Amino acid sequence: MVILVTGGNGDIGSAIVDEYIYQGHKVLSPTSKELDLSSDQSINNFFSKVTNIDVFVHCAGINNPISFLELDDHSFDKTFNINTLSSIKIAKFLLPNMIENKFGRIVNISSLWSTLASSQRTSYSISKAALDALTRNLAVEFGNCGVLVNSILPGFVDTKLTRKNLSAKRISEIIIDTPIQSLVDTIDIAKLTYFLGSINNQSITGQSIAIDGGYSIYR
Repeated sequence: MVILVTGGNGDIGSAIVDEYIYQGHKVLSPTSKELDLSSDQSINNFFSKVTNIDVFVHCAGINNPISFLELDDHSFDKTFNINTLSSIKIAKFLLPNMIENKFGRIVNISSLWSTLASSQRTSYSISKAALDALTRNLAVEFGNCGVLVNSILPGFVDTKLTRKNLSAKRISEIIIDTPIQSLVDTIDIAKLTYFLGSINNQSITGQSIAIDGGYSIYR
């Protein structure tokens, strides 16, 4: 199978790419220069040459914390374009081929913050909640075409970005509030992504599955 992974250079994305390569699949993981998700022209140019994709994993995303009263249209639009609208645009290019082949898998890497709330996360939370809504609607519309669509909601993941953005004290607090007493491992996200995007998955669709070590259900 041919796999397309956006955001494949981050810690989560690279773990997903590595898992698919390990399982023997061909993976396309374009850089932001090769596929600029904020640019319609870049998306159109890329997919004028690439359409025969079996599995699409949308892992690209941005999260720029800003208070609601300081949130401007440019910042909101950029977050929404990359996190949500780009997945819609790419799916429109890829779905006709998936429908023709009677097989397709789409996995959107969403976020726990699509269901929970936090200060300074309005645009991020809205974009990820919309991504989950897209997941459900595509699952319903194209399930009878052999196309299964799901999203994964990571919690606090052990990545370089997490350790850069959060203080050691805050990470310790998160771990205390997580039943498994640790941050989430990127490997778990990669392995679930692989299963949901594989031929072994025959029935799971339209689901938003949290991988958060139990953080969202604790206390």
